[in-house]
Amino acid sequence: MNLQYNVYALLRLPGQPIEAFGGNQQNQSMEAPRAAEKEHFLYAPFREGGAPYYSIPDSLNPNDVFDAVDQIEKALSGSRKQFETKESDYVAGAEKLMEQLRNQLLRKVVLSRVKTKPTPVFFKATKFFDLLCETYPNAAVHLFAIEGEEIWIGASPERLVEIKDSQLKTVSLAGTRKLNSQSAESLEWGAKEKEEQEMVTEYISEVLDLHKEISGVEQSGPDTITAGNVAHLATQFRAVIPADFDWLRMVKQLHPTPAICGVPRDQALAVIKQIEKHERLYYGGFLGKSQKIRASLYLNLRCLRMVKNELLLFDDGGYTASSSIEAEWAETEHKSETLLSVIEKLRNFESL
Repeated sequence: MNLQYNVYALLRLPGQPIEAFGGNQQNQSMEAPRAAEKEHFLYAPFREGGAPYYSIPDSLNPNDVFDAVDQIEKALSGSRKQFETKESDYVAGAEKLMEQLRNQLLRKVVLSRVKTKPTPVFFKATKFFDLLCETYPNAAVHLFAIEGEEIWIGASPERLVEIKDSQLKTVSLAGTRKLNSQSAESLEWGAKEKEEQEMVTEYISEVLDLHKEISGVEQSGPDTITAGNVAHLATQFRAVIPADFDWLRMVKQLHPTPAICGVPRDQALAVIKQIEKHERLYYGGFLGKSQKIRASLYLNLRCLRMVKNELLLFDDGGYTASSSIEAEWAETEHKSETLLSVIEKLRNFESL
């Protein structure tokens, strides 16, 4: 087939069918989908200027997009902006960070890393997307392909915001534990995880309080939720909003949240830029669907970037003054299993 567009997207929100989009647009103003009567697929970077912002307006047949992605995958670029994070570099950066946290210059900073893997011979982006949908029914699963460049694939458990029928929903999610053979209900959370969760909850509450037009705010939790073999603490927020609510203004205030950045946010962003040797690009950004009066957006977590012959996986650990560097490194290893286990599952599937 001849590619009609230069960017394609597949999206499976929890409990919904797979949707597909295509477009030739990038660097769109974030104001565009807020004014649109037509639903757009949004793909935003972690930080302003970190990568192009995409707003894709055309809804397509998923089968056509699967075919287009297969074609794009065969001609990916070998160029990349990230290299694997060595453990020694990660530890050195974390030690500098811990000094600032202990001196109370910052309350929390999220330090990310990149893990690289040669693309397995059995790997196929569209099949991996399908298997993620099957494996994680409660996650927002996406695939985003840029012709001649790269493919991003991920499964995120964390809603940034949902706006629908005069209702607003968002979630505070932080704190991570490996489940092993435990049930989620039996987990006992430590002081560090509870502290992280409280910071994110406090931040979201403050943003909601800025909007006097919001009413009936309800907060529930924290409860334990799972994503594969990893558990998180989550507090749910619900509120009533007017028909003309400026959800985009609120998204700009929320993102990046302390769950992916830190507290205070601006200082944490500066420290991340100083310490991390890679650009996060779309990791820690957000994705989903939106139009003038509706939006369903998720943080871009548990994702990988596919370039020619290589997969680059992104994960992070949240640091406070009570953090252990060794434990945070181990946490990034645990989080990477969300995708690595499905890659292994794909290997087994292909061998049948």
